[in-house]
Amino acid sequence: MAKNDIVLLESVLDAKRELAPSELREHEYFELFASDQVLKDYDLSSDELLDGLVGGGDDGGIDGMYTFADTKLLEENPRIASARDGIELHLVVVQAKSRPGFGEKPIQLIADTLCELLDLSRGEGQLMESGLFSGALIRRAEIFRSALTQVANRRPRVSIAIAYASKGDTAEISPKVGRRAERLEGEIVESISGAMAAVEFYGARELHQLSQKTRSNRLDLAFEGALPDEENSYVALVALGDYCGFLRDENGALRRYIFDGNVRDFQGNVEVNKEIAASLTDPDAPQFWWLNNGVTILASNVSTVGKRLFLDAPQIVNGLQTSVVIHETFPADEPVAGSDRRVLVRIIDESDPRIRDRIIRSTNSQTRVSTASLRATDELQREIEAYFLHADWFYDRRKNYWKNEGKPAERIVQITYLAQAVLAICLGDPSSARARPSSLLKADAEYKRIFARDRSYSIYLWAAKTQKVVDAFLRGQDDVTQEEMTNLKFHLSTLLVSEAVGRRVDSADPNDLDQLLGHEFSDAEMLAALARLRTSMERYLGQNDLRMDRAAKKSDFVQALLAEHFPAEAVCSV
Repeated sequence: MAKNDIVLLESVLDAKRELAPSELREHEYFELFASDQVLKDYDLSSDELLDGLVGGGDDGGIDGMYTFADTKLLEENPRIASARDGIELHLVVVQAKSRPGFGEKPIQLIADTLCELLDLSRGEGQLMESGLFSGALIRRAEIFRSALTQVANRRPRVSIAIAYASKGDTAEISPKVGRRAERLEGEIVESISGAMAAVEFYGARELHQLSQKTRSNRLDLAFEGALPDEENSYVALVALGDYCGFLRDENGALRRYIFDGNVRDFQGNVEVNKEIAASLTDPDAPQFWWLNNGVTILASNVSTVGKRLFLDAPQIVNGLQTSVVIHETFPADEPVAGSDRRVLVRIIDESDPRIRDRIIRSTNSQTRVSTASLRATDELQREIEAYFLHADWFYDRRKNYWKNEGKPAERIVQITYLAQAVLAICLGDPSSARARPSSLLKADAEYKRIFARDRSYSIYLWAAKTQKVVDAFLRGQDDVTQEEMTNLKFHLSTLLVSEAVGRRVDSADPNDLDQLLGHEFSDAEMLAALARLRTSMERYLGQNDLRMDRAAKKSDFVQALLAEHFPAEAVCSV
């Protein structure tokens, strides 16, 4: 019964409310919840979900927008020109209404909006100048537009899903609404040649069912032959068909979460992956495991029954390229060709994080893996995680580990988020925090500047807490747009800290802010600083004829902001 579905959904919403940021308004919380359920298979973090929300003024009827390339979430300024042939590019547009029912008007509004946003002949600047849509929405659309342009010569498989969620009953959708949804699908297909489009309705029943869906943390793997050791670990030969079954969920989709511990993303259409695919499809090739180094899987516990291994919390830490190529070479709905072929799999039963990190480093040291890819295994990162945990905060060194443990989003801090907070608060560099979130940890010099070994753990925690407070403050202000939230949050932190110490921070002293430990900025302090920041930003935009998102990424603006409030003679070592 529809009434029961709503009652059950409301109970889930109430239970999960305490895990979401407390400053979210009810409709914003529902948008976050609906997006999380619709995108559950992508295992996004709370920060990633929040970054994709664009609801508010000039949102064009769109509450969330997310772009995926081969199931990986893309961020601003994606660089995927070297992607593999046939890359899967998927855009998900979310419309979430917390009231019951599904109407024509929201679909029509989305149709009108996508007609503009998917017109590649109009540049990002033109869309901004039109004044029709918010900067936040245009930036999210630009991720998809840029990615599509970059891979146009790669024969991409493009799909666009419109997820319309409400507390209604999908069995009661009117024929008029259904026909309008079908027209929207046709308009999208006509707009982007070769694309697939679908309008998907999620009512109270579907949202409740998705909320009950949990990922399998215990998987089984059939093997043909295995050698155990005294540590309860195994070296096994696994038929390709059985390995595909291990990699895929019940819908045939790749279980991305079992690669969380891996140190590399899928490299796409590079030469080594072409060779792996060729060795899989060539009927005259030798046994696959003769030609391939195989796969290493860590598990917190391993047991066997007959010729089947049962793995608790399995993580593929080496062999991602091999695994993804195997998954893509053999469609889920077809039998695996060459079923007599096998892949070599090493299964290691180990729960000690220090030893696990050492295994990750060792198994990847023989391949071309940059040091930057191994940051999460650094001793310092483990120590920060332990310090945060002691204070009842949760450092997400392993993506979504704490989210899946049911910890509140307000207390979960990702590695990239901490890096951004340190840049803005401890180093006075909010422009880099805004402009380069995905590349902050790549260069050794930058990594060591941010994660200075002699910076106290208490400053790392205080910086994370302070940035969380600033984020919550901005989200809770009725007059703060999504564009301001995205572009000003790190600059506001920089200004607050500088005002608190009466000068620019000394970036050469890793513990310069010891005096502020325990200090909590009040709403009054943040309101006053925000007003000054807005004034400085408006002046800078007028003088330089720039958009806010461009200005926020420029060090020149930071210098102008600090020079205005803290003259050059007050500058400490920078």
